[in-house]
Amino acid sequence: MHTNNLKTSVAEGKSSLFDPELPTANDVMVAICCVTTRYALNPSIDLAKLALRLAGNLSAPEVNKSEHLDAVAKTLIEQWKSVLIEYQLIDASVMPQHNLLQ
Repeated sequence: MHTNNLKTSVAEGKSSLFDPELPTANDVMVAICCVTTRYALNPSIDLAKLALRLAGNLSAPEVNKSEHLDAVAKTLIEQWKSVLIEYQLIDASVMPQHNLLQ
């Protein structure tokens, strides 16, 4: 999502979660599936962050028009947040902060 699009969307009364490049729930789900597949093949924190952002886009009122989709969006957000927390825990255990390094 481009920053200019975000500002325009907010100015037009659209939520900050809405991405005009992915205007429907189907578009967002396709993007989530593509990112998830790439993540499964080669996990990275960047792909996890992207998947979390896309899950947030799925919860935009302009896209999300059903209770079922809302439940899916919430579940995906929680799952990808958990993945990102795991990355933070791994980083903390691999590179603990040390006074000499600061």
